Amino acid sequence: MVLTIIVTSPLMGTFTARFPHRRSVAVFAVVLTVITLWTIVLLWPGRAPLWLLVLLCIAMAFGGPGSMVGFDVARSFNPAARIGSANGIVNVGGYVASVTCIVLIGLVLDHVAPGGPATYDVEAFRKAMSVQYLVWALGLAMMWHYRRRTHDVVLADDDYAHLRAGVSRRRTERAGAAEHRGATRA
Repeated sequence: MVLTIIVTSPLMGTFTARFPHRRSVAVFAVVLTVITLWTIVLLWPGRAPLWLLVLLCIAMAFGGPGSMVGFDVARSFNPAARIGSANGIVNVGGYVASVTCIVLIGLVLDHVAPGGPATYDVEAFRKAMSVQYLVWALGLAMMWHYRRRTHDVVLADDDYAHLRAGVSRRRTERAGAAEHRGATRA
């Protein structure tokens, strides 16, 4: 995992620097890859093979550099005086999601295998690890919601023109036309 993080961190950093308007695309790709591999692992009949578990660990290692994108977004959209608070919120959000998953997994394990760790089997872990989908769904829904709102701000406000790298000219023109229509109605 550490080697994956060492390799992917500069790649993620380069991508987000060159295409700041597409940072969320990189995060969606990481999250959806992890979800896909977890789904395969959890649906695998019997025990998942070692190669699949290694692939899952590699994909999960992408999450480290992927989570750093949140700090970049916080830096981009907050005044300098609020960056510390914004970074704190990003940091706490990640920990809350992780701890929520851990607690829910533990509760499900206790429910499906009330005899304790000696009674845990592959099926108990499958059921318990499935609670991650709840946290992922909430995270993806919030990312999608705020992605759309952020894109609208970036396309409409010239203070964020530097973040438009990688945005198609047609989309920028559409946003400008929509803004113009809104201004003429007011």
